[in-house]
Amino acid sequence: MKRTIGAVSRYLYVIRDELRALVCDGGVMLIMFGAIFIYSTLYTLVYRNEVVRSVPIAVIDYDGTAASRAFVRDLDASPNVEVAYEPVDMESARELFYGREIYGVVVVPRDYAKSVSTGEQAVVSIYADASYFLMYKQLFAAAASTIAYNNIKIESAKFMAAGMDRRSAVALADPVEVKTTKLYNRVEGYATFVMPAIMVLILQQTLLIGIGMRGGTMTEKGQWSRYVRGGRRFSSSLVLAGKCSAYLLFAATVGLLVYGIYYKLLGYPWRGNDLDTVLFMLPYILSVIFLGLGISVSFRYRETAIVTLVAWSVPFLLLSGVSFPMEGMPSWLYSAGQILPSSPAINGYIRLNVMGASLGDVMQEYLWLWVLTIVYFCFAVLMMHLKFRRLDEALAGDATPCGAEDDRSVREDKTELVL
Repeated sequence: MKRTIGAVSRYLYVIRDELRALVCDGGVMLIMFGAIFIYSTLYTLVYRNEVVRSVPIAVIDYDGTAASRAFVRDLDASPNVEVAYEPVDMESARELFYGREIYGVVVVPRDYAKSVSTGEQAVVSIYADASYFLMYKQLFAAAASTIAYNNIKIESAKFMAAGMDRRSAVALADPVEVKTTKLYNRVEGYATFVMPAIMVLILQQTLLIGIGMRGGTMTEKGQWSRYVRGGRRFSSSLVLAGKCSAYLLFAATVGLLVYGIYYKLLGYPWRGNDLDTVLFMLPYILSVIFLGLGISVSFRYRETAIVTLVAWSVPFLLLSGVSFPMEGMPSWLYSAGQILPSSPAINGYIRLNVMGASLGDVMQEYLWLWVLTIVYFCFAVLMMHLKFRRLDEALAGDATPCGAEDDRSVREDKTELVL
């Protein structure tokens, strides 16, 4: 009984100690608490318009007839583009393009009206800036819809000239009507597409960096020895459990504020069940915490954790499938990405809250996150055990292990445990 009470007392001490250290560390609080709000707010401000409108373009009308001018007016009426310039030749349009005054050029050929009236094919050329995909998409979509609309007008006018009524003429000119239903992202907005995934990835990165900074600080300032000095020695498993509980409590608080309140206030999709979301995010957060605790003991300085883990942010983003679909990746690269908690978590989270799936629909990702939790738990136990063994060896004077010269706890820490 006394042993059990002592273990519980030590466990609660580790939790209090870790939470106190987190709250008192301004750098860690800025990363783990402030950064996720800063990033989400900043991205929201940048992407608040969701879609790009009124992309400036130039139109070269070599024909100059009523038919060609009507085509230009129809193109300018599209909300996606704005006919900002009408240069006289391609050389003038090229100067505007290289000066970033426009992002595309539409050329109406000579004899456009003559070709249309005689039933010949008129070729309208489109020069779009494909290096800027959002601009390219808007120009191409606007030009394609305008051309299709003018084709229907021309064909229906011919049928009406032959004596057909307007309704029949339009039906014959456009026999197959295409209706597009946009699922989950009705406005085709970039923020609605990218932000749910980015928010999940930010949670992982802030946790990893914060835990890594805390581990580097403990080594740098010699705080590990408080768990191994004196008669009341803490086991590595007990310290791991206490630290995990502290970070889980902290992450749950941040997650409730971000996903339960702030995320919804920003207007991002939330079509899933709240309980399913909590159950799904639990193994994700646990796997990230265990991964962070496992690597945190290897950092000698807090700055090392920042530099290392920030540098890995871009590969984590690429492997998550946000910036490029996983279906387009090499199979080995896709498999490598699955060892990161963010990769299955993003896929499952989007299906849950953007598409409105249930937990049963994402069971594959859910079970895989639990597998990663177990794997990273074993990794964290191993790393923590090695850390404590090196500390024991240093205290016994048998050796000065790697990292012990930076762990001033061996010689300088005079902190006594008060339980």
